[in-house]
Amino acid sequence: MTPILEQVIEALREELQQYGEMLALLETQQGSLNGGDFDSFSHTCRALDSHRGILATSRTHRENLQRQLAWTLGQPESETFQNIFPLIPENYRPLMRALVREINELIEHVRVRLQFNHTLLRRSLESTEAMLHIISSQANSALLAEERNSSGAESSPCTVSAAIV
Repeated sequence: MTPILEQVIEALREELQQYGEMLALLETQQGSLNGGDFDSFSHTCRALDSHRGILATSRTHRENLQRQLAWTLGQPESETFQNIFPLIPENYRPLMRALVREINELIEHVRVRLQFNHTLLRRSLESTEAMLHIISSQANSALLAEERNSSGAESSPCTVSAAIV
């Protein structure tokens, strides 16, 4: 049983590392959003997309090993760590419990950071849409004024910048 336990522990460590890297990328993304550094933001978005795949692979690998461990312990493959822990040799339990707890805590931190960044992005988008609406309305008003003026008397061309003034 020791080889499978060591593989599960290594997979848990790898998954923990991947969640930590995801959280770091999300914090970088937030800094880019707050600082208006759109080049960094774009780079971070690509890194997050790439890392999402790495994290999924890491998690799938750990889940496969977890199923193997459950099977080795004579349990259904769908068994959770909480139900497997009592069957694991005592000297492995503290480490495995700590790794699982840290992963769960990181998942929560990642979730909170994702929601926060999503809120920042949504507010930015709403602000941009409002500005586009204002600019579009002013541009349309300027074009209408130009059409009215062109029907008879000579007038100076009206531009979007003139509509803003």
